[in-house]
Amino acid sequence: MRLFLFCILLGFYTATTFAQDPLAEKMEWYKQSKTFGSLFVHFDKNVYANNETIWFTGYLLKSGIKDINKHKILSVSLIRDIDSSVVVQDRFLMQDGISFGNMLLPDSLLTGDYHLLGHTDITIKGKPEAVFFQAITIKTNIDPSFKANMKLMESANAQNGTNKLLLSVTSKEGSFLPKPTKVSYRYGNVYQTSKTDASSQLLISLPPQKQLKDPNIYVKLNYGKDSTFINMPIPQPKAKASVKFYPEGGNMINGLYSKIAWEAKDEQDRPLSLKAFLFKDDQIIDTIETSSYGIGKFKLVADQAHQYSVKLVHSGLADSTFILPKPIVKGLVMDISNAIAQDTLRISLSSNNTRNITIRVHNFRESFLYIPFDMEYNKRVIKIPLTEVPKGLNTVTITDSLDRPLAERMFFAHYNPSQKIKLSTDQAVYKQREKVELKLNLTEMEEQAVVSIACVQDNRLALKKITDIESYTYLNQELGSLPLNVKGNAYADKEYMEQILLVKGWRRYTWPDLQSATDKAIPQDMDSLKIKGQVNRNKKELGKEMTVGTMGGNSIELILRQTRGALTSKTNN
Repeated sequence: MRLFLFCILLGFYTATTFAQDPLAEKMEWYKQSKTFGSLFVHFDKNVYANNETIWFTGYLLKSGIKDINKHKILSVSLIRDIDSSVVVQDRFLMQDGISFGNMLLPDSLLTGDYHLLGHTDITIKGKPEAVFFQAITIKTNIDPSFKANMKLMESANAQNGTNKLLLSVTSKEGSFLPKPTKVSYRYGNVYQTSKTDASSQLLISLPPQKQLKDPNIYVKLNYGKDSTFINMPIPQPKAKASVKFYPEGGNMINGLYSKIAWEAKDEQDRPLSLKAFLFKDDQIIDTIETSSYGIGKFKLVADQAHQYSVKLVHSGLADSTFILPKPIVKGLVMDISNAIAQDTLRISLSSNNTRNITIRVHNFRESFLYIPFDMEYNKRVIKIPLTEVPKGLNTVTITDSLDRPLAERMFFAHYNPSQKIKLSTDQAVYKQREKVELKLNLTEMEEQAVVSIACVQDNRLALKKITDIESYTYLNQELGSLPLNVKGNAYADKEYMEQILLVKGWRRYTWPDLQSATDKAIPQDMDSLKIKGQVNRNKKELGKEMTVGTMGGNSIELILRQTRGALTSKTNN
């Protein structure tokens, strides 16, 4: 009977106390202070060849500004990963949050990893409000007029503290080049430029670097008008893993049963699947492990009088012990066994002193449920209906009577991985330039929808670079970079999402930032069409002001050169 009455009261609070949340106004201010725009660009594939056309459609899914039509331009750039060079850049009109177009890839592109960067023309605090990244691969049949190879001559050890590599450059026929080749290389924080000797070789010495995120050396070679890139990994000594612990809700509480998630990564931030021993002081009390995503969990009744630690079992890592955080003497533990919820969220609360608490369901931008609650017993199980909560990632925060957070957990509301669109074709095999008849069946769609479709070869889609709109919008956009899902669709993998929310859920936002939010307006601007530049004469600054005229279409604008030669257009026309 007690639980039944609570469900009735919960519905009552949902209807009447929403407007009484004392932090609702601060959430609105916090929302205005952050860039919450979401842009998704559907590119036709993620593997291209030189002299090929990239087709795309851009969707502005949400924006921090009320009028979505203020986003008028979509800028798309092709950027080479190895040296961050912008290879191609173009702008396209956007209307009603939709933009589409195409870009022709230069025929001189070299094989390698690139990414496409898209953003609109609205900026907040000088940064684009809506940004999208898509990793791609360029494959070409262009060979430079020379060949290059690199091999490791000596590895760093106790006697020799440097790695030595020999770079050799020859003609296609294998003969020496008559002129030296310009060589630029990057290894960690080392950037060097040199030239090959008369034998078309260069000996490169690389001192060891600690905590190297990328163990590869990247080399750019220029000979005449041709250039190419090569890279190779440098052997690294055994290093310590990066291990972090995440007690569910935020803290371990003395004497209370807690679930603790943990995450293991190597120095390159790659997930580690491994086993470990859990120690209580010097005694092993459990064997724990991480999944292929480097995430694991275990349960523990913490005693403040003892120290808890984890020792990894992995032959490729240096021996190391990681200490768990100290439990807090008094507090509250929150346990959510299923954070990927549909219409109801089940929460288990345990406390060793807290009585009057507040349950708040929100997304740091808007408060949906505000429920004062009395912990009549030390342990309670609560079921919260999610009728008023929007679909997607939300947060439940438990606070005391002074709105100080006691426990917090992110969850996903109204999870439904069912397929929203079904495709059928008139036949299974087609010839070149043959017509494809396609039928679309939109399921569970109450409104009209816009669909972008691409027909490409299967080998032009690399699984690890596929970005689907649901996973990006609901997960990556909110949580940032995530481990690669082995099934290719993170949103459709419920177990993957459960693991991610154990360790990623509370990182993006902080409660102190919310409480310190003010009503100070955040400047928004459209600056993608501004003209900026520098006016010099003989590579020296001019000694007096001058006016520069610009013409575009039927408009003419005069720009006053500021002091020290800088100029900026006065308008965005």
